Amino acid sequence: MSPQVTVVIAAYNAERFIRETLESVLGQHLQDLEVIVVDDGSTDGTQQVLDSFSDRRLTVLRQDNSGVSVARNAGLALARAPYIFFLDADDLLTPDALYKMVNTLEDNPEHVACFGHHIKIAEDGSDLSMGSYIRWKLLPADDTLRHLIAKNFICGAICVKTDAARTVGGFDPTLKLGEDWEFWCRLALLGDFAAMPNDILLLYRQRFSSANYRLRKSPLRPNHQAVDVIYDNPEIRRRFSHSELLRRRRLAEIDVFWVGARNEYVQGRMLRFLAYLTIGALWYPDSVLRPRLVYLFFRGLQQPSYDQPRPSNGPAQERCLFLLTPSKEACAVENFTQKLVSALQSRTPNQGYEMLPVSGRLRDLPAIFRKIAKTDRIVFSLPLVAWKKLLVIPIFILLFATVMRRPVSVFMHEWKGLHWLRRLALGPIVLLSRTIIVVSPFISDQIASDRWLGGAGAKCRLVPHPPTVLRPRERLVTERIRRIRESASNSDVVIGCFGSIYRGKAATALLDICQHLNNRGVRALIVFIGNFTKSLDDYEQEFWSKVSQFGIKDHVIVTGYIPGEAELYTLFEEIGVFLFLFPEGLTARRSSVIACLQSDRPVVVPAPHSATEFSHHEGFSALIESGVLSFIPPAADLRAIADQLLVAAKQAPRTAPVIDADAWWRAATAATRAALLEPDHPSLAAQAHWAPAE
Repeated sequence: MSPQVTVVIAAYNAERFIRETLESVLGQHLQDLEVIVVDDGSTDGTQQVLDSFSDRRLTVLRQDNSGVSVARNAGLALARAPYIFFLDADDLLTPDALYKMVNTLEDNPEHVACFGHHIKIAEDGSDLSMGSYIRWKLLPADDTLRHLIAKNFICGAICVKTDAARTVGGFDPTLKLGEDWEFWCRLALLGDFAAMPNDILLLYRQRFSSANYRLRKSPLRPNHQAVDVIYDNPEIRRRFSHSELLRRRRLAEIDVFWVGARNEYVQGRMLRFLAYLTIGALWYPDSVLRPRLVYLFFRGLQQPSYDQPRPSNGPAQERCLFLLTPSKEACAVENFTQKLVSALQSRTPNQGYEMLPVSGRLRDLPAIFRKIAKTDRIVFSLPLVAWKKLLVIPIFILLFATVMRRPVSVFMHEWKGLHWLRRLALGPIVLLSRTIIVVSPFISDQIASDRWLGGAGAKCRLVPHPPTVLRPRERLVTERIRRIRESASNSDVVIGCFGSIYRGKAATALLDICQHLNNRGVRALIVFIGNFTKSLDDYEQEFWSKVSQFGIKDHVIVTGYIPGEAELYTLFEEIGVFLFLFPEGLTARRSSVIACLQSDRPVVVPAPHSATEFSHHEGFSALIESGVLSFIPPAADLRAIADQLLVAAKQAPRTAPVIDADAWWRAATAATRAALLEPDHPSLAAQAHWAPAE
């Protein structure tokens, strides 16, 4: 009785891997199979390893060294099963791969083959694939030939009808590179392949000694032999128009070229990689019009080098460079980053945490590159006010760090609230970052739900936001505060809103409240303590247009940037009630709320929309549980918000809650270190917890 499936393994000097490969086949859930190993003239211990197996399903055929195609064809000639799987001697099948593929072909008799996903592994078996790679590797469900002649999207995870493989004549022994691709194309002439988009079938081992690396030529002479054979096939030429063939061939050559570039990078040949980049930009400028190709290319660059030493058991002594931008008025994110780096330096003095100012001048790039070359990893902190003037510089820095194999991490404090052009400019940094650090699940959810980021949410790590502004003991009365006092003396209620002013904080919604109160006969003064963030959406103009439309110019004050905490908290004492109208509800990223809570004034804010928003932040959770915040119900209208505001403003001053800033910063630094080093040292994650001072 014939077996259900035949597995053919061509083996040449495969002593290191053939045992594991055979065990992955013989241990399949589907047991009704035969395995044919063709020993292609091995000179190492492959034969001895094969002789150690006594499984009756295994057949070993030995021949003089003739190449992988001849070996596979010899196995094809001996196959007895209706289905056949060609497996490389160093690759591994997942336990139920054959069972799933045989069932797929049985259920789809009109197809000549079925194929699914693979995962890349290194020589030592460690995983080299990106977490979101499967989501982006789309498998064409029909019209296989048209897709296949433009790109070899099959990486060995394919099961074929044996009769179909024999009909097309097996593998072409004249091809030394791309012989499998050319074989799949001839098979696709007979019919479509059934896609298995939800199944990982193969562990594909990448090695420098494989033909995929040895036989590629220089970027000036890319190896297009398989492309030539495919497009010279008379039957393929009859299937498609001349213009379609030209378009598909162009796509195929682009793909072959950039795969070669990525391989040079992974092997550590930086000069050849840079040559590929330069020549590719000249020869294939249309590559940028293929977003999936660009995405997969840069994602592939994140793959660790196979010859890189594995990390030791203990935390490494690493130099970590945080990229900052010099600006006259530091925004909250810049302030956070500067204090975080300072805290990391003081709490972990053995680690080399430092900051690097990044200007918008191209002439400063060489100095920046020299600094990056001397560090072990870099961290972008986004979005910063000054970054908003820079589009090209961050990309140059990112590319240089990638070429130098420096892991990139990024702090993200905003995503969908950014202008789409800003997201477009920052997208490459997010995509290429090894870790995305966020202070709120709200931001990680935005990143995870953005389909253009290809599942980057899997890289997000949460860090609790510590207080960046602390209430001082001293006070400072300035001319600015005197003017606000004068305006407040003629008001029934003084409403304060602290922090940078931009669309995401819904500042114009506070103008609606101000007008509503004035219409009710309540003289309201609203003080925006901060400055407008420079943006692409003209929000500042929109804000003042609305002030003019409502006729409330005398009821609105924008203080501008306040540099010192003494003046800031003196100004807070002039406020009757703080009001925030965040559209997304209160989230853990709102450090402005933490700052206002340290005054003795009531704080009115929309209730959190998610019950898990503060699960990672024990300090903020404790403040919420203490009842110091007045939460606005989700369905509240203008009148309800105004009523709640007036009630809060009439309350007697409360005692400001005590915030253990040291405990908050200990938790933040521990979580940051764990997030940055987690890929190398997972045990560090256990250190990232909040604890009060002893």
